[in-house]
Amino acid sequence: MTFEIIDDLRQIGVVMSQEFHKYLRGKKLIGFILLIAIIHILIYVMYTQLGLQFPSESKDFIIIYMNFIKILAIVAVAVFSSSLLVSEYEEKTGLLLFTRPIKKESIFAGKFLAGFFVSVIMMVIYYLIVAVMSYTITGAIYGKIWISLGLMIAYVFGATGVALIFSAYCKKNNTATSVTIIVLLIVGAYISQLFAGNGIEPWLSMTYSSGSITTVLNGASTAVVYVDPIRSAWYYVADPALSAMVMVAWGVFASFFAVMIFKRRGF
Repeated sequence: MTFEIIDDLRQIGVVMSQEFHKYLRGKKLIGFILLIAIIHILIYVMYTQLGLQFPSESKDFIIIYMNFIKILAIVAVAVFSSSLLVSEYEEKTGLLLFTRPIKKESIFAGKFLAGFFVSVIMMVIYYLIVAVMSYTITGAIYGKIWISLGLMIAYVFGATGVALIFSAYCKKNNTATSVTIIVLLIVGAYISQLFAGNGIEPWLSMTYSSGSITTVLNGASTAVVYVDPIRSAWYYVADPALSAMVMVAWGVFASFFAVMIFKRRGF
């Protein structure tokens, strides 16, 4: 039993290593790092060229750079994870891989961890650059940026699980990538707004929970605000602790369904 577990871990490590080598040999990694650099440069140039002043407070400075962080995370997951499984079928590399003495569960786990860790590394790079810039410009680093980073890691975990469902099911790489972006960016937001608009806090929604990544910087927690008696509108703010648990749960359950699809899928 112990030997079998050790062998499974070895197989997972081999798959992870292969995927990391693919990232290093390909253009996705370099392209995404360039995207991170471009975002930082554009925001900096926009402020300097328009004659605007960066906030003197670290908190306000960091919030500026976090406005598009969730979109960037979705792009990272779509780029690094949505093609992990479908590529084995589209490129027929799975015909060779699946004939080796390695479990499909180990293949899935290795690919999941590779996509997850690479996406997390990209997000950490983004946060570190923001932290360094904050210290350089404002002379301080707002402490809650690290709580935001922790929530971001939880979101990437959940989003990677969702991406692998489509990667296991779709027949084309481009389809899996497109569906991942649409579901995480548009469908999730629509469902959350639908519930919130009817006075129901959509706390089970991963998209809603991901809002805590930015709202935590303002020290926000769960709240209900009644806007006016005519429209009967509510505004909800995701609780950071609950959001982290929900996003991790999404990753666990989505991965379970993804691996079931992957195990049953053939050429």
